[in-house]
Amino acid sequence: MSNFDFTQFISIDSVLPYEIVQKKMQNMFIKQGFSVVEFNDIEICKRDYFSDYWRKYSFELEKDDFLGSFMNWEKIENTPQEINCFIDSINELRALNISNMSLIICSFAEKGKTTNECVRIDSTNMNIELFKMSPFSLKCPNNLVIDIEGK
Repeated sequence: MSNFDFTQFISIDSVLPYEIVQKKMQNMFIKQGFSVVEFNDIEICKRDYFSDYWRKYSFELEKDDFLGSFMNWEKIENTPQEINCFIDSINELRALNISNMSLIICSFAEKGKTTNECVRIDSTNMNIELFKMSPFSLKCPNNLVIDIEGK
C-alpha cells in the first residue's frame, strides 16, 4: 500500500518504561473506541511517511470514524464531545513524565502527493489547531502534525 487515510498517531519522549506508557495508552484510548497499535505493528508505509515525526514511543490510534467528528464541527468554540474526550486523554497522558509529544491527524497520506501542516503549541491551544481538520475551518490540511511542548 503506498497511501493511507483516516488515522491518528501519538509519539512521545519519556523517561518512563515503555510498558507503563503503553498500558496508559491502552487504558485511555480503548474506552473511546480506538485500537492502540504499537509501533512495530504499524504498516511500513505509515511508518515511512511520518518518519520525521517519530519520537521514543509511538502508537497508532485506529478508529475509522474519528475524523467524522470533525465534519460537523462548525464553530471553534463548539468542540464536539468526542474531540473533547480525545483532548482530555492527551492532557492526561501529558501529566505522566512526558517531555515532548507529537500528535498526528491523518486525513490522507501519499508520498510526493500530500502535505503535512506542522505546528508547535502548548496544550492550551489544542482545540484551535484540531479545528483545522474541520471543513468549516476552510484550511483542512491533508495531515496535521501538532508538536505539543513539554511541561
